Amino acid sequence: MTEIEIEIQGENAIDATKSLLSIQGISGNYSIPEAAEREPLLTTIATIITIIGGSLAIAEQIRKWYEEHKKRHSLDKAVIIFKFENRRVLLIGDTIDDRKIKEIVQIIEDFQKFSNK
Repeated sequence: MTEIEIEIQGENAIDATKSLLSIQGISGNYSIPEAAEREPLLTTIATIITIIGGSLAIAEQIRKWYEEHKKRHSLDKAVIIFKFENRRVLLIGDTIDDRKIKEIVQIIEDFQKFSNK
């Protein structure tokens, strides 16, 4: 099965993950790795199974989600890692720059192409 994995680390990782998976056009689920429960920062793994819609529109929604959760929801130490076919995009800091958005768009486009085969 083709999927994108998104690892979210932070104090409110569960709430942030639920919010990510509620973005219109994204569907998936999440889990909490057993070892992560013992770490100082909670880690969740969101598994995106389908993405419906334009890749740039979804990437912009992800940017909005990320920046909102960094500012309001105690993800001050958050690390977000998008993984698809051994490619990773590391998101850290208060905002996502245009280069990172382009990388996310490319991952979404490749994911959609691979999913439609």
